[in-house]
Amino acid sequence: ARARRGSVAGLSGATLLPTLLGALTGPLAARALAPAGRGQAAAASAFALFLPVLLSLGVPVAIGQRCALEPNMRPRLVAAAIRFSLLTAPVTLLASAAIMAGPLRSIEGTARVVTAVTLGVTPLVVLAFCLQQLLLAEGALGPFARVRALPLVVNAALTVGFFLTGWLTVATYIAATLA
Repeated sequence: ARARRGSVAGLSGATLLPTLLGALTGPLAARALAPAGRGQAAAASAFALFLPVLLSLGVPVAIGQRCALEPNMRPRLVAAAIRFSLLTAPVTLLASAAIMAGPLRSIEGTARVVTAVTLGVTPLVVLAFCLQQLLLAEGALGPFARVRALPLVVNAALTVGFFLTGWLTVATYIAATLA
């Protein structure tokens, strides 16, 4: 029998963290980016969050479920997650090109490049989803909470840092999200 590592309270805290950090960074971004820039950043972020969920096709949950039922399959499931993530690369390129040419066509300059890169790393995000589900299947709540919380803390720290130094632009805001 596997023992749970970490606490449900810690996992709950990591789940609530985006709301708390959003309460801090949202007003800063709104102030620095003005309505048009905030709209561009929100649109880019929405597609960067939506594309991995769409292209993952539920496979991360299936991998986690299979690992929970058959823990000895973990190495094969990691390999399957890597292969699946690689298979999402061509679809990611096509979807990213369509998104950049369509809904995000108004984003220009450095912000456009950063947005394209953010969409382009979708296969890595899909792989991360798979690996997170493996952590959950193992009962590794502490590591899972840390993996979920770290990017949010980095994003918030970068956003606040960019704001305080006067460097918070659409490009740096999206780059902080990518980081």
